Amino acid sequence: MRKIRMNWKECAVVETAPGRMSGAPVIKGSRVRPEDLIVNRAEGEAWLAENYELPIETVREVLRFYDRHKPAP
Repeated sequence: MRKIRMNWKECAVVETAPGRMSGAPVIKGSRVRPEDLIVNRAEGEAWLAENYELPIETVREVLRFYDRHKPAP
């Protein structure tokens, strides 16, 4: 899996907690990394929500945030 370099600090549904996932950004209340959603985006929002057990609005917010702030190629 490729590493996505992104500053998630301003995303309302992402948090960083010391001791959880080695301090990597995760979706609030979970152990799911936002980059996992980005990498698997082609599967669709419903698939992501179901397979990562996240509310569909949370998935949508992560994808919207990424689209607005993604690094230049």
